[in-house]
Amino acid sequence: MMLDVCKDTLCIAYIGEDSNFITEFASQNPKCQLDNYKNSLEASNVIESNKKLSAIICEYKLPGQNGFAFFKNVQKDLKELGIPFILVHDEKDSVLLQEAISVGIDDFYGKPLAFDKLQERILFLRELKGNLKDNNINVSDEKSKPYKVKFLKRTFDIVVASVALLCAAPFLVVFIIYSFRI
Repeated sequence: MMLDVCKDTLCIAYIGEDSNFITEFASQNPKCQLDNYKNSLEASNVIESNKKLSAIICEYKLPGQNGFAFFKNVQKDLKELGIPFILVHDEKDSVLLQEAISVGIDDFYGKPLAFDKLQERILFLRELKGNLKDNNINVSDEKSKPYKVKFLKRTFDIVVASVALLCAAPFLVVFIIYSFRI
């Protein structure tokens, strides 16, 4: 079960069944408390009740659903609490990476993992989410529209560039003739 107080340690919820991950992470990160949840239901109950989590590391393959489906279920709570969600897959897959980015997952890793870099990334994501929340910066879910230049502005730019080229042309011709004489 999750401890209530996590002052000097990172409290991380790991959702998955990879025992190698758990033992390696615990041995390489003594300042981290890694709590293992084998299914998404148990983990979602902990997320809703515990506001002390530093991050969630979730396997892509979960019993009954995948990591994307679990993320969609807890996305609202994670956003309110500022908890980073990191998805881990057995291999590096660019298609899953693109899907993870489009869904809004904070980070995606393929195994094998560099646990020291993972801990640094968790600290960075926590700080980033905290700063975004403190400064009331909302990350927009809608796609940004490309800027469309107005016709009058485009016409003005073309006319000014043409006049500048016509004014500079005699000087360019003189420079070219002078450079061939030398």
